[in-house]
Amino acid sequence: METIRYFRNPDGTVLMLSGVNCAVSAPPTEGIEEIPQGEYEAAMQAYTATRQRVVQEAEAAERLAAKAAYTALLLLPGMTEEAAKHLARYWPETEAGQF
Repeated sequence: METIRYFRNPDGTVLMLSGVNCAVSAPPTEGIEEIPQGEYEAAMQAYTATRQRVVQEAEAAERLAAKAAYTALLLLPGMTEEAAKHLARYWPETEAGQF
């Protein structure tokens, strides 16, 4: 039989410990508290949402930087549009940045 227990660390992070056919004891960290599964799942959903937002913001910043590099490269004498796309890793027709 599998045993699953959920805990919150003093810093607010959560963890899940599980074991099969054994007792699962609390980690030896001072201040750790056992929490219900629902609280653990809510904390993980909040973390996932925050992480997705951070990734989306980073990707948007990368696309803006690539577009700026592409635009600057096009100003160089003799620079072709195709070369600027590849050097900047920016494809304006898709606006995807394709990293």
